[in-house]
Amino acid sequence: PPLLRTIIAEDELDENWSLWLNLRTKSPRLGDPYNFYTRVTESRLETFTVTLKDTEFFNRFVKITCDKP
Repeated sequence: PPLLRTIIAEDELDENWSLWLNLRTKSPRLGDPYNFYTRVTESRLETFTVTLKDTEFFNRFVKITCDKP
């Protein structure tokens, strides 16, 4: 498993991480940003957009995943 980084929040977290920490105090459902900050490589997300001309892909997606987007 990857090694965890030891961090000092006040020294290393920028305003984006600070915002998440602040919001988390209002709603624990937002998760713990330290879990992501200490594992940046493992917690990266890549997104993309696909433009389609018909609904065939989505129909198959819903059928396979049972999850309507």
